[in-house]
Amino acid sequence: MSLGIYKDLDTFVDQGLLERVPVPGKRWSRYRPSKTTFREGQRLLEQAEKEQALDAARELFQIKQDVAGVGFGELLERVYAEYPEFAVNSIFRRSA
Repeated sequence: MSLGIYKDLDTFVDQGLLERVPVPGKRWSRYRPSKTTFREGQRLLEQAEKEQALDAARELFQIKQDVAGVGFGELLERVYAEYPEFAVNSIFRRSA
């Protein structure tokens, strides 16, 4: 668990890159990309094409696809398996 993530999320919300979505009955929110984020992604892709950096853009897209293709619990398990120090103070417990 990294407390710094909350500061980063707030920064992205302030910059208009993420939208905070309240979760009914919970004290926490979910986040989703804003329309600005999609426009910025398109701009960066076009810039990568001009700079012939498409391999890096493709690799980032593949990472995004991999992350988007798993549930929250599985994603956390992957992160915690790779970086166990982040699991030390986590309140997340996967239900069996």
